[in-house]
Amino acid sequence: MRRDAARGLEPAGRRLGRGAAAFAAAALLAAALAGPAGATSWQLEGRLGHHLFYGTLAEDLLQHELAYRLALRVRPDWDGQVYVSVEGGVGLSSVTPSPFFEAPPENAWPELDEAYVDLYLPMVDLRLGRQVVAWGTADGFNPTDVVNPRASGLGSLATGEVSRLPVPAVRAAVFAWPRFAVTAVGVADFVPAPLPETLLKQRVESSSHVSLPDPWLALEEPQGRDRYELGLRGEMALGAWDLYLSYFNGVEDWPALWVALTSDSTVQVQGRYRRQQHVGLALAGSVEGVGLWAEAAYVVPEEVPELETGPLTPLSDNEPRWEAIVGADYRWGDLHVSGQLMGLQRRRLLSPYREPGVEGDGLYAIGLVRHSPPLGSTTWELVTLASLRDGSAVVAPGVSHEIRPGLQLSARYLAVVGDAGTELGALRDGVEGLATRLTWSF
Repeated sequence: MRRDAARGLEPAGRRLGRGAAAFAAAALLAAALAGPAGATSWQLEGRLGHHLFYGTLAEDLLQHELAYRLALRVRPDWDGQVYVSVEGGVGLSSVTPSPFFEAPPENAWPELDEAYVDLYLPMVDLRLGRQVVAWGTADGFNPTDVVNPRASGLGSLATGEVSRLPVPAVRAAVFAWPRFAVTAVGVADFVPAPLPETLLKQRVESSSHVSLPDPWLALEEPQGRDRYELGLRGEMALGAWDLYLSYFNGVEDWPALWVALTSDSTVQVQGRYRRQQHVGLALAGSVEGVGLWAEAAYVVPEEVPELETGPLTPLSDNEPRWEAIVGADYRWGDLHVSGQLMGLQRRRLLSPYREPGVEGDGLYAIGLVRHSPPLGSTTWELVTLASLRDGSAVVAPGVSHEIRPGLQLSARYLAVVGDAGTELGALRDGVEGLATRLTWSF
């Protein structure tokens, strides 16, 4: 999903203007800090891509756009670097609305992505600015990775990428002890995850048998010090294994929601962003060539009284919950195989909200088979996501071909298994189809 959905009420014109301005400002800052030009390394990176998704059941385009990304990396004569990136996109034709593909921006102006300064000190690495903090050991789905919000959906099956939103933060990694390191992250301002409003509204209306008025959603944002977040992680090497223990005190990426009656007796979805305590444990290593990993997280959300006393239908709850994933991978020559098993207590993978009539925990299997010759230009891949509770699944075979260095064409078909009453089968109309991507990187 596009990052525009996570920007709250900030005016679009201000957001779009910041991208180009920040890119120019970072270049000037880097020039001022770098010192003599001969001792400074300047590196410009970019990516231009055409993204298309044709829904075979919808019999129409669900995504058709041109997307780009531009990044500047400056390495001065002091220990550190300056990095800034912008990204944007523009629709090439009208498409059928889909909950898994946000509409592209109205124009092609860039939007600020990451922008930070690195300082490498004798025992501490510092990073200041808009950044992505990737924690966890699993492939794609990481219960301990909570610093940066991510979209909840199946977009990663179509793109092969898991996108995280950068947050304004200060990160300090301390390497004062052998085989042990500590990382502290202070987030200066909360950034919410994109809320799939179209899909959410449809689910509430179908389950409650009501037509929601306009505006149908009222959200209460965190204020003042409640927008600050803190993350801590300790890392220890135990022989061939790496052990990680993490803690996060911040705001949940998605708001707690409930359906309530307003003062004029109309039905409305109301919500509030609340804080959470998040403790995580991750382990990664190998045994006789087999890579193994495991992650578990225990989440304690702040209690919201309306979920207990006020709503007609609570979509969230106040109970603590577990999330966990275990996996393994192995390589036979050109063939790479991996499998993962994931469990979510009282949750589903695609939404943190309750669905009437759907009880119990979410349990999923994720598989990957990839054939990638080291000297070849074509990679074949099969990705499968299955719900073990009802047998529904999304099967995504794909192929990518490097036409020439830096120019790659890929295609992937998403097929849905399961009837309309199953978790993934219910998404068939908006998920099943062909995705193609033509990408030029430099």
